[in-house]
Amino acid sequence: MSKASVSVRIENVTKIFKDLRGKADVVAVNDANFEIEPGELVTLLGPSGCGKTTTLRMIGGFELPTKGRIFLRAGSFWETKISPFSLQTRETRRPFSRATGSSRT
Repeated sequence: MSKASVSVRIENVTKIFKDLRGKADVVAVNDANFEIEPGELVTLLGPSGCGKTTTLRMIGGFELPTKGRIFLRAGSFWETKISPFSLQTRETRRPFSRATGSSRT
């Protein structure tokens, strides 16, 4: 049994978090472009707040990019990455957050 090789391609990905209080929006990732081939070891390095975790969350489908596309390739087919998690609001995914009015008991 052989393992399928998987690649990741990020094309012009930008993530902007909207500020609901009227302050400035936050650009977490700005026009990222890269490709990861099977067998490559890749690290994301940078200071706090530069978008490393946000990029990984978008690849994993936990966040949607504001602009751009993320592709996964298994074999010879590229597919746009969309996860059921990315289609829910942040409050829905965090049932114990204060925004939903729930509390831990």
